[in-house]
Amino acid sequence: MTNQPPGAVSPAKEPVKVFEGVVKQVNSGDSIVIREEVYTGYPKEKQITINNIIALKFGRRPANNDPSAKGTDDEPFAFEAREFLRKKLVGKKVFFKTAGQVPGSGKPRYYGDIYYPTLENNIVNELVENGLVTVKTVKSNNPAADLQTLIDLQNKAKAAKLGKWDGSTKNALKKSGVIEDVEVFLKKNAKKRIKAIVESVIDGSTIKLMLLPEGQMITLYLSGIKCPSENEEFREEAKFFVEIRLLQKDVEITLEGVLSNNKTPSFFGTIYHPAGEIAVELVKQGFATCQNRSMKYLEGSADKLRAAERQAKEKKLRKWQNYQHTGPEIPEKEIIGTVIEIVREEALLVKTSNHDKPKKIFLSNIKPARLGIEVPRGEQTGEDAPPRAPRTLAKHFYEIPWAYEAREFLRTRCIGKKVNVSVDYIQPKSDKFEEKICATVTVNGINLAVELVKEGLATVMNNPRDDQMSQCFDDLKKAEEIAKQSHKGLYSKSPPPKQRITDCSSAGDSARAKALLPSLQRFPRFEALVEYVASGSRMRLYVRREYSLITFLLAGITCPSGERPNQGDQPSAAEEYHQEALAFTKEKIMHREVEITVESCNKGGSMIGWLFIGNTNLSLALVKEGLAKVHRSAERSEYFKQLQQAEKEAKDKKLNLWKNYVEEPEESNNNTSKPEKEDTVKERKTNYSEVLVSEISPELHVFVQPVSEGPKLENLMDNMRKQFDSNPPATGLVPKRGDIIAAKFKEDQQWYRAKVEKVSGPNIHVLYIDYGNRDVITANECALLPQMLKNDRAYAKEFGFALVKLPKLPEYQEDSILVVKEEFINKTININEEYTYDGLTHVTVLDADKKEDPVKKLVEEGFLLVDRRRERYLQKLLTEYIEAQDKAKKDRLHMWEYGDISEDDAKEFGYAK
Repeated sequence: MTNQPPGAVSPAKEPVKVFEGVVKQVNSGDSIVIREEVYTGYPKEKQITINNIIALKFGRRPANNDPSAKGTDDEPFAFEAREFLRKKLVGKKVFFKTAGQVPGSGKPRYYGDIYYPTLENNIVNELVENGLVTVKTVKSNNPAADLQTLIDLQNKAKAAKLGKWDGSTKNALKKSGVIEDVEVFLKKNAKKRIKAIVESVIDGSTIKLMLLPEGQMITLYLSGIKCPSENEEFREEAKFFVEIRLLQKDVEITLEGVLSNNKTPSFFGTIYHPAGEIAVELVKQGFATCQNRSMKYLEGSADKLRAAERQAKEKKLRKWQNYQHTGPEIPEKEIIGTVIEIVREEALLVKTSNHDKPKKIFLSNIKPARLGIEVPRGEQTGEDAPPRAPRTLAKHFYEIPWAYEAREFLRTRCIGKKVNVSVDYIQPKSDKFEEKICATVTVNGINLAVELVKEGLATVMNNPRDDQMSQCFDDLKKAEEIAKQSHKGLYSKSPPPKQRITDCSSAGDSARAKALLPSLQRFPRFEALVEYVASGSRMRLYVRREYSLITFLLAGITCPSGERPNQGDQPSAAEEYHQEALAFTKEKIMHREVEITVESCNKGGSMIGWLFIGNTNLSLALVKEGLAKVHRSAERSEYFKQLQQAEKEAKDKKLNLWKNYVEEPEESNNNTSKPEKEDTVKERKTNYSEVLVSEISPELHVFVQPVSEGPKLENLMDNMRKQFDSNPPATGLVPKRGDIIAAKFKEDQQWYRAKVEKVSGPNIHVLYIDYGNRDVITANECALLPQMLKNDRAYAKEFGFALVKLPKLPEYQEDSILVVKEEFINKTININEEYTYDGLTHVTVLDADKKEDPVKKLVEEGFLLVDRRRERYLQKLLTEYIEAQDKAKKDRLHMWEYGDISEDDAKEFGYAK
């Protein structure tokens, strides 16, 4: 419809037209605004007066919210009439049938009839029959049919005393409510959800609301954001974005702050709608930016707003259309790992599950305690007190005020625990500082930086750059305010606690250590905290009971040493596997609570003894991994036999230091000649049998069924199902370990023969003996097996694959097992028994055509490791497997993708278990 020129138009001469539109808002019981379009461009709007009725009038409000100024109340049911139309029509598609144009109006105004939801339903009829409006008086003895209908409906409403016709005003809302004191009003309603109606939108972040049920009118500024104002780009778009979603809608709000020096009641707050928070949506779409000035009022978390702004920046939406990120790119935004060290009180060393070295993660936007606030003169010792000495002059970390407490706060909460790291930004490398990964770190959902600041153990940077800001910056500032108000840590009115530390670890100062020795030998075990690890067997410990720092050497072993200075110019090189041993020990004990037994003190003042982390003897653990050798001094210790056995196992497995170890032949001729004779005579025999693979276990064991016995197994299963169909078994059996029973398989709910391997409370661990599957079931899934079905032997036989083993790293183990399952399960293969080890027969494999060894193929593809057997009759075959493994290494396939990460190299990165 085109706009008609202003001026009076005779209804009789105005052609009747029907338009479709969406109701933008309802002004009163007889006045609404309709949009011709909804979401494209800026739609045309029409002011519509509903024909043939007179609505009740709204009152006039006091000027500038002044209670002393005169105002008038609403007429009874004026608000109810408007609410009737608002709830029914706002945001809905309606039909408007024109009857004419209102004369003399600046903007074209029309009058006519509104139909909703169809052209057969005139909304004016509902207003009249509910007694919410008055029908216009017409001086005619023969009114039009539609007018006569309205008169009849009005008479019925009068007779029923509906709405305004009930003769009372008890239901009328008086909209003259005035907020006399905004501060008192805020305090009274703080943290409460208040129901409200959005009356108008000034700009995207400034909205007028009517509070219910009292009807106070307020202006609300959305906390934490700012939309474009007058004459700024995107102002109209932002306003329209809010209007089509919230105008005249029912919402809930929280009042969070007061805008001072304003004549009308104006607050900062948040608007809640079932569809979401409009502030977050405005920021997400690039219509608004986060505003630090009003962010402090926000009661809820500001994380959503910050995250929405980052999203808008990345997509370069609207206000961010020219945005350019100025800092280094972030290659990995989310990191999950385990904290293995606290770097002072400002960073964490996090080890991830991949093969990268541990990452140093700094907590975003916080300053550690030693760089924290400067306490003004006079707060400590009087106005004339001299300035305090710089904190950097402290001799030890423990002497820096609050630094030890901050480190301990982090250590006790996250050392050895899994953390989620969300990288906020990377601070580029400079002349003075290394590149820093700055992130928000959480442990079990708890933000470490926020908690650290809240305890007053760190401060927050002021006004960081937009591209170097924590996603939780606002939470950090709130935490800092909490610390200030509660006088915690750096903000305490009392002087910081002093750490009484005796340093017995300094080189060349052995007198203190020797004086401390008797005290440390007094008890079988002392608790200690690992402060530093220098090598696999050398570390610095803090013994709290004695308030002492000591250097500690592990007893009973020798570990590879690092680079050491010599009297000449060139230092001596580090011994092989020094770094592997260091990484192993560091991961095990760094910043952990341990127990020590001190036996002696050497000339340099280092304590010598045994260290335990939990139930693990660290000396023994290093020897087991082939990262240390047993020292002759261990012969006098109670752990000597354990150390000897551990070293033997490491030699047998050729771990690390024993990689090239060759066992010397025994002196006795009788002992040496017999194996040689056997090896000389024995030859590799092949007698392949055809089998079907039914299962691969997590230990790389293979369960097979002889192909020749397939019909027997099928016959057994048919008999079992017939037996159980005709005589359903009684469940609830509580079996014993070793029993052969009938057990349900969860995937198909069928009964199979099974052997009970373990009973643990309600859980029964079973092995399905004809297929090799294992499962944990309950008594309701167990039944007695008829004797006739017990006679047949188990059809699935367990073997190991000869000459191969799984990689050590768990992630590679999982991949390897999956690939082996894909290769073998439900496939027919040929196997040849080669040798028995640990009670399990190991076999080599050929495919169904006896042309290719699929196990050797998996070695060549980097999924399996070669197990170097010493039997002479296997050496030719072993050579082929080693060649296949060398090819996988050369091509960097799967487990070799980062180089030679074999059993030996894995220790270098601390991956040994």
